[in-house]
Amino acid sequence: IMLLARAYDYAALGAAIRAHEIDELALLSACCRPDGFLAHHHMPASPFLATQAALYGLDVILIRRNIFDMLVSLDDFTLKHLADATGTETFEFGIAGNYASLDFEKRIARLLDRNLSFYLNYYISWTLAVQQGLIRPFWISYEDEISGGARALSDRIADTFARSDEEAGRIAVALGEGGRMEHVHFNKGVAGRGKAIAGRNRERVLEAFADFSELADWSD
Repeated sequence: IMLLARAYDYAALGAAIRAHEIDELALLSACCRPDGFLAHHHMPASPFLATQAALYGLDVILIRRNIFDMLVSLDDFTLKHLADATGTETFEFGIAGNYASLDFEKRIARLLDRNLSFYLNYYISWTLAVQQGLIRPFWISYEDEISGGARALSDRIADTFARSDEEAGRIAVALGEGGRMEHVHFNKGVAGRGKAIAGRNRERVLEAFADFSELADWSD
């Protein structure tokens, strides 16, 4: 709902590094669409969001992924798109212009400087919201349902959200009928690459999550 229409380069203008909270005016407009809508946000959970979702009848879909794998994919994504950034990398990615010249360990360190607190809050807040019964998201496992194929995911989505056989068929087509989903907008990095993150960078992540060990087992 943050950006339903992108008639401008929103990333270069800095919108991509803003907090992805739902704009309620855009939400009101989207709710008037007879066929519904789908929006992509990177946002932590909160009692406010849970209340908002219940009030507007929103279904929340969450992708669960190993944080170390996610950091490696974020590094890939940043390096790939830096080539297209012409002096706007700070606005687009929140990083310095010398990022591409750094070695892997230093790049991951910079990403942790910029993102660790957000990732920690994201994982912790959604876990806590579910445990407290504030919200019941539709969980998707990256390792089991995205990186390896789509058939099981297609069936689960259809069973949960399709209102007719026609809609179920459209879901199957959109997810490639069990194929590898090259055309679907997911960050499809190979699972397990996060093992390359070692030393102090790995310690920083583990130490941050250790403070919340009573909530869940974060070892995966």
